[in-house]
Amino acid sequence: MPPSRQPAPGKAGKGFAVVAAEVKDLASQTAKATEEIDRQLTNMENAANSSISATETVANKVLEITEQTSAMAAATDQQSAATSEIAQNVNEAATGTAHVSRDIETVSGIAQETGELATSVQSMIANMNEQTRELQEKGGQIHQARACGHSRGIHDHAERAGKPALLRLVQ
Repeated sequence: MPPSRQPAPGKAGKGFAVVAAEVKDLASQTAKATEEIDRQLTNMENAANSSISATETVANKVLEITEQTSAMAAATDQQSAATSEIAQNVNEAATGTAHVSRDIETVSGIAQETGELATSVQSMIANMNEQTRELQEKGGQIHQARACGHSRGIHDHAERAGKPALLRLVQ
């Protein structure tokens, strides 16, 4: 540059120094602001990553809970079916028990009737035995009377008494 066009060292140099200092100060402030913005962006990125991780954890827990709920619902359905089957079996057992109870009552009644019939038959047999004994005695008396010649009196007595079996024995 030719010497005639160079600025004078006073005023212009001072103005340049002020502008340079301001530019330097602005550059320093911009660098600090850029660092602060970078730090905040890093913090926001870390927070976003933490939020994504937490959301994934929650989603996994929700999936686990859903699977467990489905398993519990299936188990509840199985328990309900088993309970219904048990109730049906208990009902059938109660019905069977009622039938058996009625059958026992019937058998008990039949056994009582059989006992009464057996008692009646025993009484009839005892009565028949007594009648047989009496007939044997009378048969023996008739036999003795015949042997002694008294059969006509026994015959008349049997006719008057209306005892044909005795009549046959005397004849």
